[in-house]
Amino acid sequence: MFKKLTLKIRHNAIALSILLVGFVLLIFLSYGKPAPQKKPLPPPLAVTAQVVEVTPQKRSLNVYTQGTVNPRRAIDLTVQVGGEVVRVAEQFVAGGYFAQGEFILQVDPVNYEIALVHAEAQLTAAEERLAVVKGAVRQAQREWRDLGDEEANALFLQKPQLKNAQTQIKAAKANVRQAQINLRRTTIHAPYPLRVQRIHVDLGQYLPPNTRIAHVHSTDIAEVRLPLTDRQVAMLQVHDNVHNQRLRANISAVIANKKWQWPAAITRTEASLDVRNRVIYMVAEVKQTAHNDFPPLTSGRFVHAEIIGQEQDNILILPRDALRTGNIIWRVDQNEQLAVDHVDFLQLTPKGVAVRGTYDHPIQVITSPLSLAMPGMKVIVTQQTARDISLTDK
Repeated sequence: MFKKLTLKIRHNAIALSILLVGFVLLIFLSYGKPAPQKKPLPPPLAVTAQVVEVTPQKRSLNVYTQGTVNPRRAIDLTVQVGGEVVRVAEQFVAGGYFAQGEFILQVDPVNYEIALVHAEAQLTAAEERLAVVKGAVRQAQREWRDLGDEEANALFLQKPQLKNAQTQIKAAKANVRQAQINLRRTTIHAPYPLRVQRIHVDLGQYLPPNTRIAHVHSTDIAEVRLPLTDRQVAMLQVHDNVHNQRLRANISAVIANKKWQWPAAITRTEASLDVRNRVIYMVAEVKQTAHNDFPPLTSGRFVHAEIIGQEQDNILILPRDALRTGNIIWRVDQNEQLAVDHVDFLQLTPKGVAVRGTYDHPIQVITSPLSLAMPGMKVIVTQQTARDISLTDK
């Protein structure tokens, strides 16, 4: 028993000695190690880049689209009276042009001239009848006064006969007017400047009333339906009543290997979206006259259109390679360091991109591709240009 106690005390003394030695070594190492020395920070990473200097500006953003030319009016000309076609204009063929009011076709007018003579004779007879009745009325009034009675009988005074004669005059005049209208309808004139697309009758043919003689369309105004997406409509900053905003457009097409351009006006938007592709159509009108130097915009021609948008503030026009994924641009700040900014993307064309920022001064935008781009990186500019990238170049 005594030996075991002695052995235990010895083991405890050894363990305590080891702890004391370790504590002394820890204190020695803590106070004996050299103090850390201050070292200068490593220089920040630096990249070389090409930049373009751009200035925020107020400018209009144009929208590009395309469409097909249609006439403003397209109708079937009809003859309202029947008869044989006795005369037609030389240009009454498919593709023929007519000025407003120009003669097109005539139906044989003889029967209608005779009807007019009969109607005029009936009017003369009715006028004669009215004069006779009026004389009889005056004679009856004198006779009734001679009788000394103040209240005369309406039948004795021939008032119903007078009213009937007056009504016959109105009917006879209406017959004359109808006969004149029918006679005038035997000759067809162009209601407006037009071009014949198809003809349905020809010289010598007998026509029943209300027969179609040709399909025609107007030539004074051409319309182009222009499809626009929601983004394009938003860029133009327009609402449904575009007529009051006086939007302008340029319509262009290649004719005979030469590019032509016509000024146009946006007159309206169509009442509903196209359910097939979810676009809305604006309608551009091109006024055409025989005195301008432009070739006519024929129906069915495919054209390109540039719609001139409203002016907007704080627009930056950048090269396409300056806009990064996520609508981000890299620029060089006043400390020659890289800054990462978010911008609002507005428009992309083959030669440029328009964005909206919040800058009130010119900025240097990096156009070089960088493998690493971190805010605060030192930027060494290798080439700087000041460019105005045109959005109208196509």
